[in-house]
Amino acid sequence: MTMNIAVVTLVFLSCLVMGLPPFNVIHLLWMNLVMDVLAAISICTEPFDTNPKREKENSKLKRISRKDNIFNTFMWRNILPMAVF
Repeated sequence: MTMNIAVVTLVFLSCLVMGLPPFNVIHLLWMNLVMDVLAAISICTEPFDTNPKREKENSKLKRISRKDNIFNTFMWRNILPMAVF
């Protein structure tokens, strides 16, 4: 997500300053593909936890409502500074 915000900001600002976009559509598609593949690999390589004690602890956790926001304030606090950087 951070990479997408940074790319959109870069393209928008460079179009305003130079009048031409720095990347064409194919470049943007490849950047998005590479970043999504890397994110999927990082999620898929997370170790699987088979500890039965943790399963009992996880079952006691509060369920998340469908009406809740996908991004909470903690996530936005981490995403936005990385996008600015």
